[in-house]
Amino acid sequence: MHYIQSCKRLDSVSRSLSVWREQYAAFVARNPNTPPLESPLERYSASELESIALQRGSVDAGWRSTTEQSAPMRNIPFKKADSVQTCLIDGGRWLLASALCDVMVYDLDDPKDCGKVLIPRHADAPEKQQTADLQVDVLVDAPTLAFNVAISERRWPDAFVQFERLFENENTPLRVHIWRVALEGHCANAQLQAVHLTSFTTARAVVYKIHDCVEVYDWSASSIQEHRKAVLYAWCVHVHLLSHDRLLLFRNNRILLCGIPALEACCLPSSRPLGSNMTPYNSISLPGTRFVRGGPSQLRFNLSTGCTFMSVTDAGIFVVGLSETTSYAHLFHAIENPKNVTDVVLGARKVYIRSYRFATAFSYEAEHTLVGASTMGYHTTPLQKRSVPEKHFAYLGPKMDEISGRIVMAAYPSSLVVCYYSQYDEHRLFAGHRHIATAVCCD
Repeated sequence: MHYIQSCKRLDSVSRSLSVWREQYAAFVARNPNTPPLESPLERYSASELESIALQRGSVDAGWRSTTEQSAPMRNIPFKKADSVQTCLIDGGRWLLASALCDVMVYDLDDPKDCGKVLIPRHADAPEKQQTADLQVDVLVDAPTLAFNVAISERRWPDAFVQFERLFENENTPLRVHIWRVALEGHCANAQLQAVHLTSFTTARAVVYKIHDCVEVYDWSASSIQEHRKAVLYAWCVHVHLLSHDRLLLFRNNRILLCGIPALEACCLPSSRPLGSNMTPYNSISLPGTRFVRGGPSQLRFNLSTGCTFMSVTDAGIFVVGLSETTSYAHLFHAIENPKNVTDVVLGARKVYIRSYRFATAFSYEAEHTLVGASTMGYHTTPLQKRSVPEKHFAYLGPKMDEISGRIVMAAYPSSLVVCYYSQYDEHRLFAGHRHIATAVCCD
């Protein structure tokens, strides 16, 4: 009887709120890039925190597993998977997907969730108007999960339009829609609700007749009648906005740190900023010939020391530092057979390299930083081979949330595939089955 009472007492203590708050705090201390919880910590019960701590705490074991067996996969039917744009919200619970300018949301914690329309298609959008891009900006200072969503429309309905048509009807509107999304409810009863903030048109072709350029908008001060923006004449394959009116431009194997000119107001459709010729503060060329989709990542920036981040070319993954006065790049991981690699997704501690037929994954941790912060040592785990859907769309990049251990990619014929690397997810969501499918197509 004494042993039974002792076991009951230990079981009661292990399920107490204070224990699981300590467990979660310890996890955050080991993983400082952990995103905030969806709600204030005080709202979580012991069982809710237990679930979160176990889910996130068992990701490393699944990520580093040496077994040949693939991670459990979930299929979510999606009719236009071949042209879908996706976002995986920090924390890995909410997946956004858009193909025809409406946005679906899926709760990845619920294997029975078939999704719902979070953001409807704009009333003036043609029925087959496609989504060109879907971007999310999480509001980290909000007490509960909240983020802005930007939806850009594609100018032409299919990818096989003749190139000359890009220069026709230069003033044909290309709309951008901004929405605010916020969490309502808590944990299992939570859902996302969206409110429209603004829409505006660029009123000009994406490809310019004379110059390639980058346009930077103040979306809060732009409308259908007026824009507030800056135009930089520069060609690039990727743009990354920084604070203090700075941005990074990526082209070929070169990274440029540039300033953003003063934004100007212009009335539509006739008045336009003339634009500025771009003169970078500094630049750096990385080994290799081209950037690989998936970077940069873990970018930190301040005005005095510049920015540090990881970037990927066909020669490897590099730790890069770039300020107005200094620059450096150190090889972090060489890429084998770069012609077969389609994506390198970089996290704070995890890397996912996808090829046409399989993927590899590994983890890393910083060991030390020498004076000047230009040299850093890393400890990496062995590469582990991972399965990918046999007929995934290689031209659409995967999305990764390393904290929850979830990776999303589009696959043939019409589905989104979610790979779950948390061993807790495997036990809780799959119950011994390594493959499940959403029963109803709701897109």
